[in-house]
Amino acid sequence: MNFLSGIFKGKAKSFLGVDLGGGGIKVVELGSKNGKAKLLTYGYSDKYFDDSKGDYLDNPKIPALLADICKKAKIVSREAITALPLHKVVTSIIAVSAVPDAMLKTAVEVEAAKFIDYPVADAVIDFKILKEEERAAAPPPSPDGLGGTAGRAPRDSDLKSEPTGRAKLKVKKILVTVTRKDLIKKYLDIFKNAGLVLKTLETESFALSRSLVGKDKSSVCIIDIGAYRTSVVVVDSSIPVLGRSAGVGGINLTQTVSKIMGLDIKAAEEAKKDLSLPTADLYDKSSDLGENLPQPVKDLLAPVTSEARYLFNLFGKDENKTIEKIILTGGSSFFPNLTDYFIRELGIRTFLGDPWARILYHESLKDILDNLGPRFSVATGLAMREIE
Repeated sequence: MNFLSGIFKGKAKSFLGVDLGGGGIKVVELGSKNGKAKLLTYGYSDKYFDDSKGDYLDNPKIPALLADICKKAKIVSREAITALPLHKVVTSIIAVSAVPDAMLKTAVEVEAAKFIDYPVADAVIDFKILKEEERAAAPPPSPDGLGGTAGRAPRDSDLKSEPTGRAKLKVKKILVTVTRKDLIKKYLDIFKNAGLVLKTLETESFALSRSLVGKDKSSVCIIDIGAYRTSVVVVDSSIPVLGRSAGVGGINLTQTVSKIMGLDIKAAEEAKKDLSLPTADLYDKSSDLGENLPQPVKDLLAPVTSEARYLFNLFGKDENKTIEKIILTGGSSFFPNLTDYFIRELGIRTFLGDPWARILYHESLKDILDNLGPRFSVATGLAMREIE
């Protein structure tokens, strides 16, 4: 998915992925070696951009901070790729039938207008054909007007029923993603003021899939715990097909730890990262790992598991498939026993994601990158876009 018409022209020497999140800025520059991504440099800032009182992208300090990070990390490329957070886009899968290719864009725009709450003229619409399939044509209207599909558009259920003798229609199943034009302008202005050229803008879900799933054709769920929100994305055959976000993030987790342990926010943030936490008073060591989380933390995460169950049910009905594994990522994904919690709650194997798994890097960086990994899933996936 690409919201900008400009793409890299010629053979670039390096590719810069920039993640502008509420929890800070992360940049990754990759080169290519024998078709494989190679880490050249990276940089980040943990400065939070609170958007509770407005869009954090309006913060005038962001361009200078981004420029400073690139300078300190010795970034070479001036052409960057960035991503739209899941909560800033509207995504839907539609079925379009009997439309010539020349009219496909118009047909998609007509459908997109049905699921956004602002004029299509103010929107940027991108779409990707997932697959083509044959379905039974809708029945003709009955003479008395009491049957068939008279007076309404054919429903998806009409197309799926296949009584004997009914004609077949070729149907394109299309993933449509929509965002606002004024939001695109914000990103363009940020990068221009930082001395960079924004060449490609896609959704975070594609970047996450690229770095954490790769070419795995199985059905996977990615749970990305950001600073202020958690994204839940269903990926099928390496393509993100469903996604929702919950208004719960690492900041809320820190606040919860602060209350439970009687620590100030700064100390609670450090305690949250401490892998020795299971030995602290925060945990009931007599419980099984999946249950070994304080009740306030379980209550906090409930909206995330609720969104996951909703998507799993929707995916099962639409595709008649089940999720095979869950990949956990984001700055707070290291929280002790979190993977066990999701295994217990959702009944699916859960793993901590490694965005560096498909990237070549010097062995001396392994410990550092392992520690940073979950926070860089989006940035690495963006930089990989033009390599893989």
